[in-house]
Amino acid sequence: MGCHYIDLVFWAMNPTPVRRVSASGPDLEFQQDMAPLELAVDYEFDGFTMHWQDGGQLPQPILEHQLPQWGGGVLFCGSEGMLMADYTRRVLFPEAKYRDFEPPQPWIPASIGHFAEWFEGIRTGNPAVCSCSFAYAGPLTETVLLGAVAYRAG
Repeated sequence: MGCHYIDLVFWAMNPTPVRRVSASGPDLEFQQDMAPLELAVDYEFDGFTMHWQDGGQLPQPILEHQLPQWGGGVLFCGSEGMLMADYTRRVLFPEAKYRDFEPPQPWIPASIGHFAEWFEGIRTGNPAVCSCSFAYAGPLTETVLLGAVAYRAG
């Protein structure tokens, strides 16, 4: 799931290549042939750190601030507040502070759908019809996989 949700971080932050990765999860003895059922990864980039948690673990700010539990998404934490987002929702916290905030108009074109884009790229021979190019998806996927490598390496 990392590529799906960390994608939101890449769209928003346009990070440099990851500088350091550390990961923890259940005992490797039981996870030799698959991804772990739970995983926590810290990625350090120039200018910010991203904490990834999967498998039902909740980020500490969600618990501390009694934020909604959506079951999936990202939580951007800054010095002035937090932004919880998934692909259809965005909520600023504390809500009272941002009650009158007007979000910018969307600037990313709406997708015709994940598989429809892929098939259209094949049919037309034009990979530009896909909203996620390999130049973008490659570094995103590499970042996510570095979390798996850090977990396997202990």
